[in-house]
Amino acid sequence: MNKPSSLTCGLKFKIFTSIDQIGKDSIDSLSNDGFYTYGWFKTAENTPFFKLNPFYVTAFDGDKLVAFAPYFIDVENPLVPWKINWFLFKNTQFLNQWIKLPLARTLLSCSPLSDRSKVLVDRSYNRRSVLNQIFKAFDSVCQKNKILFSSFPFVSEYDKLLTSTLEDSGYQKFPCYTALNLDIQWKSFEEYSERIHGSNQGSGHSIRREIRKCEESGITIEVISEYKEVSEKLSSLYYNLFWKWNKQKSPCDVAFYRNSNEFASDNIRLFVARKGGEIIGFAFCLQQGETLDIHHCGFNYEVLGKRGYAYFNLCYYAPIKYSIEKGIKKIFYGGTLDATKKKRGCEPERMFSFVKCQNRLLRDYSTLTRRHPWLDLSARDILRNIPQLI
Repeated sequence: MNKPSSLTCGLKFKIFTSIDQIGKDSIDSLSNDGFYTYGWFKTAENTPFFKLNPFYVTAFDGDKLVAFAPYFIDVENPLVPWKINWFLFKNTQFLNQWIKLPLARTLLSCSPLSDRSKVLVDRSYNRRSVLNQIFKAFDSVCQKNKILFSSFPFVSEYDKLLTSTLEDSGYQKFPCYTALNLDIQWKSFEEYSERIHGSNQGSGHSIRREIRKCEESGITIEVISEYKEVSEKLSSLYYNLFWKWNKQKSPCDVAFYRNSNEFASDNIRLFVARKGGEIIGFAFCLQQGETLDIHHCGFNYEVLGKRGYAYFNLCYYAPIKYSIEKGIKKIFYGGTLDATKKKRGCEPERMFSFVKCQNRLLRDYSTLTRRHPWLDLSARDILRNIPQLI
């Protein structure tokens, strides 16, 4: 049962720039998400690739942490507002020819290198009131740092409270992507295999065959907790996959794996495939409470060839079997490969992006043109009335 709003308003809201200023026990006690843990933020802060400029908004009841929201000033990759609101981008670009707009920076609220935006709030408090206070803090940081846009880029369709509160606070909602997740509802892996076979013709047989082929090829899979010494190997294997699909430098470099092993080992579950004692593939997963995230994987394609047995065993069957044994209730698989994931029991979950233009006139203009695309107001007309932003 929620506490009265008056008690919520009496909370102390503070902003920190280092996760160490808050502490491991405080954050982890609120979280049921591997991406929202002390270890993950500590890893990101200490990995140069991320180039973080973090702010952590918190609410305290005395010494007790009751709310936590991370956000970061994104300078190099302000992708979210532009991809989902091209019409606004086109006009603000025009305006930028006349006055200096801070278009290159966006305030993003999400966990680094993840596809989730959320605010951790103790459920015994008035959550909506807490969220409103946190959003006001967001607005304040934008004003002080001359940031035109703030965004929650990855909000689940099931997070109804966050969705409604964001909309009430002036954020526009846009479709983002569809994630695939697996609810663990089986008492054994054998039951899982049989159920999938019954619901998807041929899938059960495929699971058994793919497990058998993997074993016959001499590949073994294990979960390891210490991997700092093989960080270079992991980075190399992930680079193979990341370059194959993205043609750019991988975000998970050697420093990332070393730091994650040092700071987030409590949450990392590393599934490793070996052949002849050599690591030929891995799946990097995060566990917090009753949830498991399959974050990324890497492979030696020269050894594996075109066969996908190691992939299916590393990313699906071994984690599913592990989850059943450990009492995990849900596995998050992220987006892409929808057919492959649905065939193995995953269900879709829609994700939405929420964006707020911190300038009121531009925000009203964006809302108006989004609702009435035929209304083509001249950017010059807006320029005559727009208040100075900087």
